[in-house]
Amino acid sequence: MVIEDDYGNKSYDRYFKEIEYFMDDVLHMDLERYSISGNKLFNTINEMIFDYMEQKELDAIKNGLVYDETINPIEYEHFCKDLLEHDGWNAKVTQTTGDQGVDVIATSDDGLVIAIQCKKYSSPVGNKAVQEVFSAKQHYNADIAIVVTNNTYTKSAKELANTTNVLLLHHDDLRNLSDLLK
Repeated sequence: MVIEDDYGNKSYDRYFKEIEYFMDDVLHMDLERYSISGNKLFNTINEMIFDYMEQKELDAIKNGLVYDETINPIEYEHFCKDLLEHDGWNAKVTQTTGDQGVDVIATSDDGLVIAIQCKKYSSPVGNKAVQEVFSAKQHYNADIAIVVTNNTYTKSAKELANTTNVLLLHHDDLRNLSDLLK
C-alpha cells in the first residue's frame, strides 16, 4: 500500500485509506463516533504497524534478505537461496560451472524439487534462460523450473515460459514461494 516513486519518495495515501477501511469495515469501528478516542486508536494502530514493519525490515537486513543492487551474479544466487531458506525450503547453490543451467536447487519438506536459474540483469531476461532451465529441469529430475530475476522478462521469454510451464519470477516472489505454488 506504500508507493515509492523513482526518486525514493514514499506516498502513504493508500496505506492510510486501507487502515481506515480495516477499522471501519473489519473492526466495525465508527471513527466519527469515537472522534477523540478514534483518532487516538487510529494513531496507536498506525504506530503498532510501523513498529512491526520496521522490525521486519531490520530482521531482513540482519538476515541478509534485503536486495542490494551492487551484488554480483554469484552473490545474487546466494541471495535467492537465502530467500528460499527463509521461506522454509532446503536450498543449495550449484557449482559455478557445469551447472547445466541451474543456479539453485530447492526442496520442500514434502519432497517437491525446484530447479532455479537466477539472472541478475540490467535489462529484461530473454527466452534463452527459459530454454536452459527447462532442459535443466529434466537433468535434475526436478518437479518445477523457475527463472528468477531482479528485472523483467521479454515477450518471447513469457511466451516460451507459458508453453513450457517454466515460472518467471522476481526475486521478491521467493519470499512466499510456498504460497505461490499452492
